[in-house]
Amino acid sequence: DGYLHDESHVSIAAGATLDLQSGMEDTVKTLVIGGVPAAPGTWGAVDSVDADFTTPAITGSGLLKVTTLGTASAYEAWAAENGLAGPNALASADPDGDGASNMLEFALNGDPGDGSNPGLTHASIQDASAPAGSELTLTIAVRDGATFALVDGAQRGTASGYAYTVQGTQDLDAYGSAVSHVSVSDTAPGLPSLAGTPWEYHTFKLDASEGLPGKGFLRVKVETAP
Repeated sequence: DGYLHDESHVSIAAGATLDLQSGMEDTVKTLVIGGVPAAPGTWGAVDSVDADFTTPAITGSGLLKVTTLGTASAYEAWAAENGLAGPNALASADPDGDGASNMLEFALNGDPGDGSNPGLTHASIQDASAPAGSELTLTIAVRDGATFALVDGAQRGTASGYAYTVQGTQDLDAYGSAVSHVSVSDTAPGLPSLAGTPWEYHTFKLDASEGLPGKGFLRVKVETAP
């Protein structure tokens, strides 16, 4: 019928526009503009000009009646803080051209404006856990609050709306080799401290690499949490 559900959560990225041509007032639950929650009330073309925008976030003759003060998602707030606007604010975008999407840079505490920083990760050979003997480890920055568990040999955890999967393999043919979660900390060798930030370091090891009997590989995947 051309209307949004009254319980809808509407988010407009910084620099993007929502074109409402209905000429009618449509009730929604929350509205976020450029990472900033909109106050309850009626929002239209005149009302939606943010201090950071040169054009209104809402265009056309339609209006949105917002009933509840919402909250920006962690990703939306991060994108706004990093000056991402319009298409560059999309989670799938790569504005700095480093091959890492905004989603991946957000998840791993990268800098979307710096092509040399796609995220904080560090692979090393160390004796990270018993039994004695060095193994392949991967340390990654993860949003606070993630708890990892073994699923089909991989370690999986969720935080801030995104799912992290750390997978291992010995031959690059299939990522099914078991991975263990070793530790979580605000500090890690060779990486900046994450104390006071909404990220923390998690370290994982490839179980089959204990004592380094052969080759091994670890990788992290980031996806939208189901």
